[in-house]
Amino acid sequence: MNLRLKSFHLFPNTIRVTLTFASDTEASIPVEIKHANIHSATVAEIEQLAIVEAKKLIGD
Repeated sequence: MNLRLKSFHLFPNTIRVTLTFASDTEASIPVEIKHANIHSATVAEIEQLAIVEAKKLIGD
């Protein structure tokens, strides 16, 4: 499964991320990442954390 970062929104102690499938940009997976130091993460780190959480949700 190849997921990519589509967008993210910052909230206190939470980032809401939307991922898309590389093969289908219309299908998306919303993910919330809650971490104390998340606001100091790079975009690449946010994307990787979101992919890990999405795979947990869909059982991959």
